[in-house]
Amino acid sequence: AATMVAPIVGRPGQIRRNELVFLLAAPGEAPAARYSLDVGLTESFSEVAVQVTGLATRANLLLNARYALTDLATGQIVMQGHAQAVGSFDLLENEFATVIAARYTRERAAKRLARILHMRLAAFHGTRDVAASGADAEGADAEGAAD
Repeated sequence: AATMVAPIVGRPGQIRRNELVFLLAAPGEAPAARYSLDVGLTESFSEVAVQVTGLATRANLLLNARYALTDLATGQIVMQGHAQAVGSFDLLENEFATVIAARYTRERAAKRLARILHMRLAAFHGTRDVAASGADAEGADAEGAAD
């Protein structure tokens, strides 16, 4: 909840940012931001089902995200990586139907990427919290042994 999500360019970026903000929101009053998440997004299409006539009947949409989590106190990047989501849709004779199918697929893939990033942030903070509490416990054990 203490992570600020920077604006992400393009409609899929807006969808993903909105989903991330929703997923990261804490109940009640939000704490002050301690981290900033910056995400870059690219998308590509590929035709995957081709008839004997050479006409494509199905396409894949691939959304790629590069992300970096920055500690606002130190300015250090504490986590970075790459994530991707793939969605498929039919290429129909009706162009409007194909455009709508592609839009829906883009929205689903953007939301899927948001959930992937949310899980990675949760894992990062979870392991970081465990490491910090383990270091505190070890320090307490060492002090107790010295007495």
